[in-house]
Amino acid sequence: MRDMFHLLTDMGFDYIMTSQVLWGCYDTVPSLAIYEIYRPKDIDVVTLFHYRWNGERRVLVEK
Repeated sequence: MRDMFHLLTDMGFDYIMTSQVLWGCYDTVPSLAIYEIYRPKDIDVVTLFHYRWNGERRVLVEK
């Protein structure tokens, strides 16, 4: 997966991906905006968590 993200970065693609387990946080990706949709116990409400990947760490963006 690391190499796939490296290829996407080298080609200059913008992309949107969805996954329950894939975050895209690899050293080959210099920056990334990540949104986690959290729905506890199948209730009728979802919460969005916004993260930024800076090439080294995934950081929660707090407003």
